[in-house]
Amino acid sequence: GAVNPAGAHVHNHLKFLQHPKDAQGRSTTHPDYDVKTLKVDYRELEKHGKITPATKQWWQIKAQYFDTVLLFKTGKFYELYQMDADVGVNVLGFNYMKGHVAHAGFPEIGYGNFAEKLVNA
Repeated sequence: GAVNPAGAHVHNHLKFLQHPKDAQGRSTTHPDYDVKTLKVDYRELEKHGKITPATKQWWQIKAQYFDTVLLFKTGKFYELYQMDADVGVNVLGFNYMKGHVAHAGFPEIGYGNFAEKLVNA
């Protein structure tokens, strides 16, 4: 597949991200809304393709740490997916990888440098 431009990836069109609810189902306007959690709609995700075990694991972790950029270790690389890939592109100067799912990353040797840039952003 081709490299999609910013704004054209799957996560940009997911209703549960456009109108997020926390793990308890509370909208952003609710006084007890928890910005750290996300209610993930797996049925909506499945409409955009098969959910692999790794993808499901990523969303399960993201649902618990919605306000955090996840660095997902894959072999000798750290990968950023979905909206976290947008952060990698915008803050760290990464390029999106090919495919309809936003995806960017770096080799593990760059962890110290890129982690520091993220923390300081």
